[in-house]
Parts: sequence; C-alpha cells; structure tokens
Amino acid sequence: MFGTDAGSGTSAAAIVPTVGVGPGRERRTYRVLDNAGNALEIVISVERDGHEVHATVIALRYNGGESLAPPRSDLAFEWALAADATLRSLEQRIATGVGPDRQEVDARFDARSDTTEIKVKGSAGEHRISRPGLALIRLGTDRGVLIAQVPKLAAATASPQLVE
Repeated sequence: MFGTDAGSGTSAAAIVPTVGVGPGRERRTYRVLDNAGNALEIVISVERDGHEVHATVIALRYNGGESLAPPRSDLAFEWALAADATLRSLEQRIATGVGPDRQEVDARFDARSDTTEIKVKGSAGEHRISRPGLALIRLGTDRGVLIAQVPKLAAATASPQLVE
C-alpha cells in the first residue's frame, strides 16, 4: 500500500500493515500519515487462495477519531505465472459503493501483448481503456468515500497519472 495526499503529500515509501489472523482471513491495518500530521487508518479483510486474493475494506478512521463504516467494497485479484515464474496475466477488479454511487473497474493484463485492458462502469456509463504494459488499479479514499483509480497517460509525458 502507498499513500497519496493532494494537500501536504505523503512519504513515497510503501506502508507495511499490522496483520491479525482469523479463520481463513487476515485483518490488515494500514496507517497512512500525510506531511501535515494527519492520519488515516484503513482496515482490510483479506483472503488468499493460491493465485487469488479477495479483500474488502471494513473500517476507516481519521486522526484517531471514531471508526467509520466505509461504503461497500470488493477487491479481487487473480494472476498466472509463466514457466519462468514471470507474470503471464493479471486480472483486477475493484467495486465500490451501491446504487447510483457504485463504481466498478475491471482490468486484465496480458504479458504476450504487454497491454492492460480496463473497463470502467459508473454513474456516467461504461467505457473501455487500453494501457501499455502492466497498469495497476488503485483504491483511494476522499473524505470517507472509496474510489477506484485508473492509471492514465498524461498527454505531454509517458508517465502514468491517476484518473477517478
């Protein structure tokens, strides 16, 4: 997990969770600090089976306050490796919210074509996007709302940015 913040920014380092183990699941707690001293604690329930991971966000807490019940979320990832243990394919799915606030992002990376095909569904309809290479979908928060973020290519550069 990595943190970003549109205001003061965050450390570029990966965030390591504290992990609790339950029956068939892990409960991972991540603490994201921004450069202004604000903290977001996010608790995720994770189930792993072979080359599949399923997860859901079960709690958010800002600055040590009361734990917030986040909107519904479903995160699923499945991958296949080639004989030399390199990534052959990766399927990603992030779905958040319910009703008119529902957002779904499905992505499939294929190493043979070296592209990621992405389908985004939300209140504005459905559209498809293709990205060169491996594009990783991110889950973000904005004042307690969960948002799937799709990497986009900036017009002036080849560096990926995020689009909500």
